[in-house]
Amino acid sequence: CKLILDATAGNRHLWTKKDDPRVIFLDREPRLKLPPTVLADFTCLPFRDKIFHHILFDPPHAPFSGSSIHLDPQEQDGASFWGSFESTRRLLIMLNGAQREFHRTLRDSGLLIWKWNDSHTDLYKLIPIFKSNWEELWRTSRRTISAISESTTYWIFLAKRLDLDQDQLS
Repeated sequence: CKLILDATAGNRHLWTKKDDPRVIFLDREPRLKLPPTVLADFTCLPFRDKIFHHILFDPPHAPFSGSSIHLDPQEQDGASFWGSFESTRRLLIMLNGAQREFHRTLRDSGLLIWKWNDSHTDLYKLIPIFKSNWEELWRTSRRTISAISESTTYWIFLAKRLDLDQDQLS
């Protein structure tokens, strides 16, 4: 059985099968409509090395502003909250910690699937965090234009660089 980690599961909106036993649904928020199978932060994963075949990573895309933009539109009561980050600096620190943990817990033949929306932070500012430890295998994107904003959502498939020793991980 191939084991998959959804490192930012939320209410599992990306999943058709929301209870697949092959998937560990991790989130740091306990008050979700669909509680995580593991309550933890993706910058400090409670798993042994090289356990996952694939990791899905859909981190917070927007800084916290206190506005309703972070309310999950798929929730009728408005009680569900999308994750956010406090500043671009905190985002960079968070992503660096995440990629280190993903590199540790992903099998050498595994894939990190990273979803990013550039509505608040351009992808080009974040890619350098992944360049030293990961090889980009594939990227696709979709541009969305609405009356109030424009953004691009990217899906990026990354493989571990295997020519690194532990001291080189940044």
